[in-house]
Amino acid sequence: MKSTLDDILPSIAKQLAYDPESGLFTRLATKDRPKWWNSRYAGKPCGWGADSSGYLKMNILLDGRRYTLQAHRVAWFMVNGSAPDGDIDHINGDSSDNRIANLRPVSVSTNHRNRRMRSDNTSGICGVFKCKRSGKWEARVGMDGKQFYLGSFSDARDAERVVIEFRSANGFTERHGSNNARPAKD
Repeated sequence: MKSTLDDILPSIAKQLAYDPESGLFTRLATKDRPKWWNSRYAGKPCGWGADSSGYLKMNILLDGRRYTLQAHRVAWFMVNGSAPDGDIDHINGDSSDNRIANLRPVSVSTNHRNRRMRSDNTSGICGVFKCKRSGKWEARVGMDGKQFYLGSFSDARDAERVVIEFRSANGFTERHGSNNARPAKD
């Protein structure tokens, strides 16, 4: 039977210390580990780096099996006692910032309303692209699995204004679609 995150997190949480102010994890000494392991790893940072999306990962050994976990989900569990039902949003957009103050449980749909601009964007304006056929600027927004066509415009700034108004009226964050580099931690 495959273990779910909720099943294994209580055991994993016994192996870790989490600092909610810094968002960092350290390994704890445990009696089920050999002395050499505790002397080598206990008290040391836990985590091996970020995946391609910038989310910090950690490897944990439990009952002879290795689990690779997203640090923000483990942080949420350690503070709240259960994994969230949906996604966890990094409020400031920095997917490596796992301070508990920067994490909030959200639906997948809500989490998509706090995204950065896609790397393949060519206009520099999220939701606006130049139609090759007409030569006009088109405004489109994806929301809840649907595409909303907002119009075709001669000026890119008019298309941008319509997209911003739509996003504002539909619960998107101000940060949505920004092309800024990852923000610095406080």
